[in-house]
Amino acid sequence: MNGELGEYATQIDKMEGGKALDEEVAKKLLGFKRSTIFRQITDEQGNEVAKTNWLAENGKPVLVPPVSHNVEMATVLLEDLGYPLEFSFDGEKYYSEYSWNVFVGKTLGEVLAKRLLFELEAEKHE
Repeated sequence: MNGELGEYATQIDKMEGGKALDEEVAKKLLGFKRSTIFRQITDEQGNEVAKTNWLAENGKPVLVPPVSHNVEMATVLLEDLGYPLEFSFDGEKYYSEYSWNVFVGKTLGEVLAKRLLFELEAEKHE
């Protein structure tokens, strides 16, 4: 562990548990744009499942975090940050194991934040 963890934790803290991190993925990596109008997303039967103001390049409404169904995209993001994090996604939540602990969250950013905070605490007791 090194002092860079403190910098990451500060950044993650500013990101409200990862929400802003997910939005950065949407903007910078996927080219999604935020609209002022919320649109509904429907399932195959036409039932509303969510509302969003994020649009894909083709103008279709999309949910953020967009990494939810694209593990490769999330991995690229974390590599760009210079922070290794192995994780899994079950269709609803993200999971990451570290030092006999499993961190769970609705977004990748949330899991990353929880893990970083744990690592910082562990670093204090070394």
